[in-house]
Amino acid sequence: MGLILSSMAGFGAAIWGFATYGYGGGLQTQEHGDVIVLIGLIIGLVMPFAGCASIYIGRARYRKYKEATGRVH
Repeated sequence: MGLILSSMAGFGAAIWGFATYGYGGGLQTQEHGDVIVLIGLIIGLVMPFAGCASIYIGRARYRKYKEATGRVH
């Protein structure tokens, strides 16, 4: 679940990159804002899938236990 939550950092970096790349002239202007946006979007889009895969893999034995014992919960 931590991987899913950490995707917010990637989306935050992408938003910051858009803001610094699009509105030049201030103290926060970046020459390579597009690179920051790209890295942020990659992190923001990959982390939820990695988190869901980790949760699915981590709960495999529990699913097997539920199936073997007939638990409903």
